Amino acid sequence: MEYSYDSNTTVFINGGYNYRRGVVRADLGEALQDYGNYFAQVRLDGKRIFAQMYLNGIKDDSEESLLYRTGLTNISNNVTYQAQFQYDWPIIEDKWELNLGTELQFLRSDTKGTVHGRFEGNDNYDVLSGYLQSNYQLNRNLDLLVAARLDRFSAIDETTISPRAGLIFNLAPQQTLRVTYNRAVSSPSALFLFGDIPFGQAPVFNIQFMGGIQPIMFSDPLITQSFIPGVGSYSGTGIPLAIPFGISAALLADSFPAEFINYLNSKLPEVNGVSDGLMTINGNAITNLPERDKIRSTKTNAFELGYKGIFGNKLSVGLDIYYNLKSDLIFSAPATPLVVYPNLDDDLVSVVNSVTTDEELAAYGLDQQTLGAIIGDIARGLAENPLGLVSPEVQFGGELPTFIVTPSNTGEVEYFGADLFFQYYFNNRLSAFANYSWLSQNYFTDSEIGLPGSGQVYALNTPENRIRIGIDRIPDERGWIYGLSLRYQDAMQVQSGTIYAGRLDAYTVVDGSVGYDFGNGFRLNMTGQNLLNNEYRVMPRMPKIGRFVMLKATVEL
Repeated sequence: MEYSYDSNTTVFINGGYNYRRGVVRADLGEALQDYGNYFAQVRLDGKRIFAQMYLNGIKDDSEESLLYRTGLTNISNNVTYQAQFQYDWPIIEDKWELNLGTELQFLRSDTKGTVHGRFEGNDNYDVLSGYLQSNYQLNRNLDLLVAARLDRFSAIDETTISPRAGLIFNLAPQQTLRVTYNRAVSSPSALFLFGDIPFGQAPVFNIQFMGGIQPIMFSDPLITQSFIPGVGSYSGTGIPLAIPFGISAALLADSFPAEFINYLNSKLPEVNGVSDGLMTINGNAITNLPERDKIRSTKTNAFELGYKGIFGNKLSVGLDIYYNLKSDLIFSAPATPLVVYPNLDDDLVSVVNSVTTDEELAAYGLDQQTLGAIIGDIARGLAENPLGLVSPEVQFGGELPTFIVTPSNTGEVEYFGADLFFQYYFNNRLSAFANYSWLSQNYFTDSEIGLPGSGQVYALNTPENRIRIGIDRIPDERGWIYGLSLRYQDAMQVQSGTIYAGRLDAYTVVDGSVGYDFGNGFRLNMTGQNLLNNEYRVMPRMPKIGRFVMLKATVEL
């Protein structure tokens, strides 16, 4: 409903409900959503005042809303309340204007313990903000824009200030040049803060996603939880050699007489020392533990030089060159290093030789060289896979060790980029366009993000090179409508959590559309994406996309 009080003041009242059931790509994998969304809004637009209040909510009581990778129900009854107010103050008419505003946001969640787990009941998320913007015309060809925003994030106990400044030069009619600096702040999502979700199970450990509201710290000395049944845990990452020695004796029981096995077991008290372990994350050796305090907001400092111009009322050109420095980037990664033992075979053979002699072994038809070869084969088999994980101080129940995936903040990444745009108008109905986007870097190793030895990586998940060219035709009143475009993007390395990770191949896609506007309110249009059926993926481990064609009829009465 819309009500106009006068020519300058309008009140809008809006509300709605939507139900959807379908498969979506969530942060933790494919999920089935089976719930309703509702919203309500009241907005006031005045000559100098803007104000609104609204709420967005999810009503989710279905036992069928689940994460496919676990099969567990995930209920999300969330309501967001938001209020905004802005006043535009023209200090000097047509020369200097101030914009003052405030924004309040309150998120309330009820997941029945299925998403927020141990944090249920302590997961309120409030954001209180205020801002000031000044736009001053220095002269008819130069404008100065300065602004600042203050945000208070209650859940992470953080207050941030975001400044902004810009100069806009009017070089000539229909040509502008701008130079801007902007600091933006993005807070972590409620899931990344309060998530506490069983995420799956490997043969020898459970997998748990845990939000970043709880710190990840490790004890001193470290505690390694063994994957070998019955072993439990031991101090440090070095495995006591008595453990694989005892396992070897047990495995030989089916091939050797009991007297020999009893002999080996009698040597067990003499077996001392450890085999040094190597900590790994994502298969990479690490030297620094992935400890972290609770996660923080992400900060982006952006410097931009932009140009936009129109030549001869035919050619439109745009160019943006930017530099971004991002800090405290948030990404999901393992927080529990797996421990491998690359020297286990040599260490175990050495200890066997130290507690046995050829004379003793001769009674069983063996010698140290033969027994060493047998024990070495067993040790190499054990060491083919990780034998344990380094457990942080946070505890989980269950018989198996828990492998934790959690959001973390990186150090810093910096990169340059550019966007170039052309559009040529043959007439007021037909045009051709070309876009090109470039990034200096889109994938960063642990050293490049300031966390050497951690095994962590960060990806922008955007290709370094993207191109799109094509033509568009739109009729004035009636006639043919058509368009044709070609899209290309580079191959790239993607890292989106622990699931959607890997390499994406480059691809080229042709899209098109054709239709007819009959001029009487009836329009018929057919669009086709990937007309050549060049199958491609937009994320690793997701289905390939082929040709898609849709016919659409529109009637306006």
